[in-house]
Amino acid sequence: LNNYYEELDENKIVDGAIKGMLEATKDPYTTFMGDEYDSFDITLNGEYEGLGIEVCYINQENIISGILSDSPAKEAGLQPGDIILSLDGKTMNLDELANYIKSNIKDSFEITVKRNGEKLKFNMARKKITLKSVWSKIYEKENKKIGYIYVSVFARNTYTQFKNELDNLKKQNIDSLILDLRDNSGGELDAVTD
Repeated sequence: LNNYYEELDENKIVDGAIKGMLEATKDPYTTFMGDEYDSFDITLNGEYEGLGIEVCYINQENIISGILSDSPAKEAGLQPGDIILSLDGKTMNLDELANYIKSNIKDSFEITVKRNGEKLKFNMARKKITLKSVWSKIYEKENKKIGYIYVSVFARNTYTQFKNELDNLKKQNIDSLILDLRDNSGGELDAVTD
């Protein structure tokens, strides 16, 4: 590494070596997570401190793709489709935006967005946000109540959410239950067992 003609990032070299070793197993379920691990860990933890926005980077613009319920972004009035122009007056790419919110010691932020050609400013404070991984509803068919529960991931807080949804369905006197795990991305074994 020291004699290479350009400067190298040693962490990237090590990550690449580990990724190559795991790919050599030819096991589709064995993977290496580098920078993606932080996002995955937030999902498994089931909560994080932030603003509650999901952002995607399209055509060199940070576009809000989703707003989490019970979040500062929802309360402030941000909407999917808003284009983030700046955060605290600074223009940032997607990674810089996420790191700025996560690692900044300040609790409140000013976001400037473009919506339908108009610039709008929103002030909001970062707060703890619980990620929802369980949804339920009731279907009625032939005078029977069929409870339906969907579990998207087995996070550390999934059991509590599952129990609450199941208890609510039981209170409504369901006759049967459908547990939908399609497209579930996996997660914590303890949450599955619970």
